[in-house]
Amino acid sequence: MVAVEPSPGLRSALLARVHGDEDLRTRVTVLPSSFPDVELPERFSALIAMNVLGHFDTAQRGVLWSLLAERLDRGGVAVVNLQPPAEPVPVPESVASTARVGRLTYEGRAKAEPTGDGTLTWFMTYRTLDGETQLDERTVSYRWHLVDADGLRTETAAHGLTLAPAGDPELGVYTITHT
Repeated sequence: MVAVEPSPGLRSALLARVHGDEDLRTRVTVLPSSFPDVELPERFSALIAMNVLGHFDTAQRGVLWSLLAERLDRGGVAVVNLQPPAEPVPVPESVASTARVGRLTYEGRAKAEPTGDGTLTWFMTYRTLDGETQLDERTVSYRWHLVDADGLRTETAAHGLTLAPAGDPELGVYTITHT
């Protein structure tokens, strides 16, 4: 199995989880690359891309759909999701996650602003708290390319792929298979 994670922080978390499972540790390779620069297997039966499609513009998604059309085994499946919003609207700041480890609390906050041309800029703030005292704060921002279900269906169909909703519609999860 191959996992791709370009973010050093997220890759460290992924590697910690993989390392914690003896079976995964022997089977999973975590590549410090980003798509489409990553070298993937010539054939594969499954691909999972959760919370990542917005990192790719239309052309980069086209490369992904071409790769799926060429390398995804017949009977294989890709699983993707569409992270809201699908339109360029402001997203007010909210706490996205909180975890307590020992006496410290780790908090992640997110907000987004429209930036034009069908994109948002997400602003993520990560805080480390000891009670009410803030020990650390890190902020990152990134551009997010918007796509909705109809756009995704059109993009994948142009490459001979079929898009189908999977599970709870509010989760925005889809499977992609060969037509």
